[in-house]
Amino acid sequence: YTYVSFGLTIYEEGGKKVGAYDQFIIDDDLNIVMSLTGNYGVTIKDQKKDTVGFYDLVMYGVDGLYYVPYQPSEVNLYDKKGNLVGHNDRSEITRQEFNTNIMVAQMPDGDSSSSYLYGAYDRYGNLIVPFEYDMLSSFRGLYTIGRRYGKKKLGESATSRYLCLIGPDGQEVREAEFMKEGNLVTGKPFSDIAYSNSSSSVTNAIYKSGCYMFREEFKDSSGKSYYRFGIRNFDPRYEDSVIIPARMLDKSVLYSPSSSPSNVFVFERVEGNTTDDTTYIVYRLV
Repeated sequence: YTYVSFGLTIYEEGGKKVGAYDQFIIDDDLNIVMSLTGNYGVTIKDQKKDTVGFYDLVMYGVDGLYYVPYQPSEVNLYDKKGNLVGHNDRSEITRQEFNTNIMVAQMPDGDSSSSYLYGAYDRYGNLIVPFEYDMLSSFRGLYTIGRRYGKKKLGESATSRYLCLIGPDGQEVREAEFMKEGNLVTGKPFSDIAYSNSSSSVTNAIYKSGCYMFREEFKDSSGKSYYRFGIRNFDPRYEDSVIIPARMLDKSVLYSPSSSPSNVFVFERVEGNTTDDTTYIVYRLV
């Protein structure tokens, strides 16, 4: 058996073709044994289980190291022989994701059961990003995006939240450092990020694991302004960060399924503005 992390089921609904995301366990003849949605093969509910919990059985493997992603309590990394190679005995960890030799971890924010703080450890279990963020994306490359409340010592408002570009040493890339690498006029990371509506609140900023949507202003022949959209990764060298240039029309979408946030897709709207005639080009980012 093997695991298929991405599957796309096409079916008819209301006279139109609709695509649905799924994940599969398949056998050596490529038959679907089980699917995430339960629409194919056997379902988890049909299986007889003993007292061993689901979270005790699931481990992820990245670059030859293995870990328990959900409800781990501690940070533990194992090699393929089961030897413990990274450890931190902090017992409040509720979720973690390992990539690029960095483990992003989640823990409850005080006594609250609905809000969390995020930090990160290196592969040996040493804390490198403090638990000061209410969002911290998994590292895909050397940098990632985080969100936190402002720090007065940096001249920021303690009641406002900010998007931060964070390096592998846990340090935030500041404005002056960013300007050394690029020619952006404002010199501030994520200053060109696009938002899902007219509000520029950081909660409406459009980003996924490893990338974000940016916008660029243009003018037509009459001098009227309009925007086009593109995709950047988190490279602090601004001119080298473009994945898709600012050519996409509005209503283009940056998407990843909640069950598999490392799978990131771009739906580029290339023409049409209604449900019936809109055309999209779909990209998967790797």
